[in-house]
Amino acid sequence: KPKDRYHFTYTTAEWDAISLRSEDTGYGVTWSVNSLTAPRTWRVAIVEPGSPAAAAGLQRGDMLATIDGVDFINTNDRSQIDRTKAGLYPATAGESHTFTVQRNGATVTAVLTSAVVTSTPVKNVKVIDTPTGKVGYLSFEDHNAVSEQQLINAFTSLKSQGATDLVVDMRYNGGGLLYVAS
Repeated sequence: KPKDRYHFTYTTAEWDAISLRSEDTGYGVTWSVNSLTAPRTWRVAIVEPGSPAAAAGLQRGDMLATIDGVDFINTNDRSQIDRTKAGLYPATAGESHTFTVQRNGATVTAVLTSAVVTSTPVKNVKVIDTPTGKVGYLSFEDHNAVSEQQLINAFTSLKSQGATDLVVDMRYNGGGLLYVAS
């Protein structure tokens, strides 16, 4: 193969939008992925507030069943897989695709129209009272330029609330800028 499955490219404009402004074209949904091949079980992990996914009513835990009428879970047909990829990864803002998800035994249909979505890399900042003291918690989802100030603000807030221990939830963090990591 000319390249392995782990490499990809962005244009400079796309990279600047993602890394400097936390913007990406899509629906504002992050999927928890079990497999890229059938049978697939993809569940909604994060819905970005104010995003097309939020407006359409997608919820954490929803399991993706079909995209534009194609059985997402079981299809092995290359042309059908290409159709689902076009729905999952819209090339431009304004594309509409119909998703069905399973939620608590019911089928929910949502028409999602892609947009430029600005994500919040640091979410759920809170202090939890425990028997051993106050524990700060935050989810950290992207090492981009926007996250740096959000991390500073989160740590300042947690410290001012008396947190003495910290949980940084990085389950959905794909990495990014090394200077933010350091």
